[in-house]
Amino acid sequence: MPFEGKKTHGGEQHVPKLTVDNFYHRNIASIIKGALEDHVFTTYNTTPFQQRWKTSDGRDIRVYSEIYSSDSVLGMYREVNTAPRPPGDDYERIIVPLMLFSDATLLSNFGQASLWPIYLFVGNQSKYTRGKPTAKACHHLAYIPSLPDGWQSNYAEIYGKAPTREVHTHLKRELVHGVWRLLLQDEEFCRAYTEGIIAKCGDDIIRRALLRIVTYTGDYPEKIILSTLKYFAKYPCPRCLVPKHLLSKMGTMADMQRRLKIRLDSKKRQACVRTARGKIFKKGRPVNSKQVNDTLGEHSYVPTMNAFSEFLLDKEVNFFELFVPDFLHEYELGVWKSIFIHLVRMLLSIGGTSVTRVDER
Repeated sequence: MPFEGKKTHGGEQHVPKLTVDNFYHRNIASIIKGALEDHVFTTYNTTPFQQRWKTSDGRDIRVYSEIYSSDSVLGMYREVNTAPRPPGDDYERIIVPLMLFSDATLLSNFGQASLWPIYLFVGNQSKYTRGKPTAKACHHLAYIPSLPDGWQSNYAEIYGKAPTREVHTHLKRELVHGVWRLLLQDEEFCRAYTEGIIAKCGDDIIRRALLRIVTYTGDYPEKIILSTLKYFAKYPCPRCLVPKHLLSKMGTMADMQRRLKIRLDSKKRQACVRTARGKIFKKGRPVNSKQVNDTLGEHSYVPTMNAFSEFLLDKEVNFFELFVPDFLHEYELGVWKSIFIHLVRMLLSIGGTSVTRVDER
């Protein structure tokens, strides 16, 4: 728990800690092992491939449809099957693409009861199967807990003043990445990522399955927390470095060129975050102070160590690329909903039976 204005000898390791109980979660590796051994494995695709469409006029067009026909999964498959094998290891090697989702949810139209679940899908299964509720393709991975009741009082007892809004936001970010740190740094999952899981699959063939995190889907506020960025700051996108004042140019040719400048994770970025945290916990600088922001640079980062960066950087994975567009929240419930409401208002202004005719269609 950071305190604004109080220096700490020894730094972060010597400041008071906030304990969060009742964290419900499952082990990622055990979920995948159970899925591989289940009869549902017969619906999985274990060999990535390219999909092509030959048109009537002779054109050969690449079709992008399934996650297991994407360039990223094809590259992972080639990587694990061209790597040296220890003596006696003659198992078929397959990639299990992990597709993660999370969405904070209010449980009723009144009150404050809420849950923040994390879901896991197996990318070897077709999206047409995953989209059916009857397929039961979604695995509950964890429930992100809230900050404990009364933590503000505990903070005030320790430091003699109430926490600021910036401290509250900082602790929420720390909690989310603490959850993911526990899930990703689990010993069994780390071994499954580097060495694979040897399992007798649902078709009675023993394979070595290597786990890979391929996508993480969430609405914009969640992606900002997970990518450890400031909300709607100078560079609001978790994937690229398009400045906010140029967002109105989205979709133009110049915009497509600007998007080529992507965010990159690095040891330097991690070092900047550690330096900023030192200013907070050693020198007592406010979380959102100019000294901290100057240390983090101009790319809208926050002073939270990213759990995905800690796990994936040494594996040469740029974690910013995990955060794919969320079609549901960003288009269907955002852009398209706003356009449709505007169209309905236009029809109402026309009058007559125009709205009724749209409803009938």
